[in-house]
This record gives sequence, structure tokens and C-alpha cells, in this order.
Amino acid sequence: YVLIDNGFSKDDAYRYATEFIASQDAARLYGIDNDPNSEICPAWGEQPYYATSETLTKEREIRAAVKRGIGAAESLLTEEQFDHVVQVLEAGGRKIKRDSDQYDELVALLRGHNVIQIIEGQAGSGKTVGMLALGIAKELGYLSPIGVSINPMALRCSVVGCSITTVAAKILERQAKIPAFSIEMLLVRLRNGTIELEKNAIIVIDEVSQAATSHKHELWKFLEAVNGRLIVAGNVRQLQSPAAGGLMPTLIRECPEAVVFLDETMRQSDLEERVVLSQFHYRGQLGYKDGSEKRINEHAIQALFRQSDDPAFHAFVEKIIDGGYEAVLDWYENKGRLHYSDSTKTLMEQMATRFWDTATESSKPIQDAILIDAETNEEANLINTYVVNEAIRRGLLDPTQVVEFGRRTFLKGQRVTL
Repeated sequence: YVLIDNGFSKDDAYRYATEFIASQDAARLYGIDNDPNSEICPAWGEQPYYATSETLTKEREIRAAVKRGIGAAESLLTEEQFDHVVQVLEAGGRKIKRDSDQYDELVALLRGHNVIQIIEGQAGSGKTVGMLALGIAKELGYLSPIGVSINPMALRCSVVGCSITTVAAKILERQAKIPAFSIEMLLVRLRNGTIELEKNAIIVIDEVSQAATSHKHELWKFLEAVNGRLIVAGNVRQLQSPAAGGLMPTLIRECPEAVVFLDETMRQSDLEERVVLSQFHYRGQLGYKDGSEKRINEHAIQALFRQSDDPAFHAFVEKIIDGGYEAVLDWYENKGRLHYSDSTKTLMEQMATRFWDTATESSKPIQDAILIDAETNEEANLINTYVVNEAIRRGLLDPTQVVEFGRRTFLKGQRVTL
């Protein structure tokens, strides 16, 4: 703000401030060393964490690679091969409308010309379909053929995926039919040669907002060596990396030509709920500015209209868009999904009853049947208490069978709800 007040543009002020915060001068000012081997310098006193100059350099290199790669690659597939992949997807139950965001995603990944392609969309918007299309193209032999490795223990890959955790990677592997690993494991195996990338190989980073800048930078360096491509998919509202990260909003803002935005929600079977959920998506630009509530953007509105040709549905879309938060709350209340009370005790009792009703009726294991969320530890402890009390009332737990663990007392068979 000091720079802006002295005549600098907002962009220049942001750049100069960022460069200073990550500089040796800032480290000396705060009385600590700028360790080039550390992604984040330690905090000193009341000062916040800040990025090192090395992290800033890596961010610049990634940003430059994204910009340099826009329109610089050949299409992965011919038009005929692309149509074949779409046919296989549709034969497997995936209906891809030609005017949908998902179709745009497939075009960008399989027929596009970006060396680094960003797929940005909320949960349920169909990002995995694009990854599955890559897996199908691989199975059909349309991607780079697998050569012979001099290391018999090495896995050679023309396309490989990764995510922040092993569990997420295995989900990606199962859904997209491509080998996938945690980011750390993939990097370790690339370093020690037990995974080798084919020429023109593709790496997919899923849930990319959770990946550190150093992860993305190192993976890109491996790809550069084989003239490969990088596909990053995620949502900027996801939980961010515990290490230095936060690069995705910058890439989306500065390199829109490298981004496919998925505004259509596909996960909910109720079309009305897809509309309602669009109001909570960041692409809808909800929030307040100058005291007025923002509307969702035109691209998202058209994505909603494409969900159905029914005029009544289009009228519902307009009603929710014009009504904003109040219309959303009314919809949830009318569906019996919004409950409120002046008494915390009453709300907790209702939640505990709903928990056990759902768990009892479901054929799934209890951990898969229902999830309770809370904002604070105090609320979480309170909910747990009421859930346990309701289980005792139903005869599901015996209050006399007590187990001591970690200086805490539990009932035999008790579950910690959250």
C-alpha cells in the first residue's frame, strides 16, 4: 500500500513487495538467515512466514513455462483418434455433450496445443473424465509407445499420475486407468530411476492446489528433459499445500489461455441441487463488494442452462440466480435439509438422532454412511457427546464397559464421530 500511495501501479507494487519479502534484504531485516535449501524461512517474532528467493525463482520458471507452452505443442491425437476415445467413453456410460465443459476439457487435453494444461473446476465437475480419456488413449495405443529400459526394475511410463497422498493417487489410478503415485513417491522413483518417462510423456497432477511449488517445479524439470507435457487439475478453493505453494491462482489469472474452466456440476443427480451448489462455487464470484452481492458469471449460467431443456428448469435457474443466498436457504429448508433452533441442546439431539437413523438404515459401514462436520473443537466434542448418549439410549453402547486409552475414557465399541 505504501508503494501504491507513492504512484506505483497495483501490479508493480505487488511484484516489488513480493520480490522484497523473498529477498536477502528482508531476511536481514527480520534478523534471520535466508536458507536457500529451505522453502520457507522460519518466522521471527510476530512476523509471518514468507517465501525464500529460491521458491520465488521456481514460481517464475513455472509461470514462464506455462506462458511459453501456450499453443506450442502438437495435438496428442488425430481427429479420428479423438472421436474414437469419445466413443469409448460414451460406451462406458459417460455421456459427453458437445457443448459442455467436459467436451472442452477433452478437446484441450487430447487435441489441444498447450504444453502445460490447467483444468480448474470444483468437485464433481468432471475433471476425472479428462484423465480417463488419457488412460483410454493409452490403452488404444495412441500415446507414445513404451520403449525398452536398460534397468529391468524400472517402470517406463508414457502417462503417469500423482496426487498429494497415496490414497488419492490410488483413486486416480482406479478411475483414470493410469499408473499413479503420491507426489513424493513419484519424485523419489524418478530420481532413483525406478520410473522412467518416455519421450513426450505426460504427467498428471491431481488436486494440484495441495502440491508444493517445489513439487511442481521438479516434476516439470523431469518432463522438460523428455519434451513432455504437464496436466494439472484441481480447484483453487481446495486445502492448500502445507509447504510453499499457492501458485495456481496466479497461473489462472496470468495465463487464462492455458486453463479450461469446468463450471458444470455433474455429481448430483438432482438438477436443482446442481444449480444451488453453483452459488457456493468460487467461479460464481459470490461475496460482497461495495455492499452488493455478486451474481455468478455468464459462463456458469450457460453451463446450468445446458443441464436441461425444460423451461421450468430454466425458470428455476433464474430464480436461484436472482434470489442469491436467500433463495438457496429457502430451497434447502423446503427440501427438509436445513434445520435450526434457538437451543444448542435441541440441535445436537437432532444431529445425533439423524446420525444413528442414517447409520442404522444404511447397508454401508458406518464410516461410509454418514459424516458430521463441525467448525470448532468445542462443537466437535459436544457432538461426540450427544452421539454417544444417543447410542447408549438405543442400547448400542454399554455405559458400564469402559476402556482407558491415552488418559481418556471411552466406552467399548465407541467411535469418535469426527
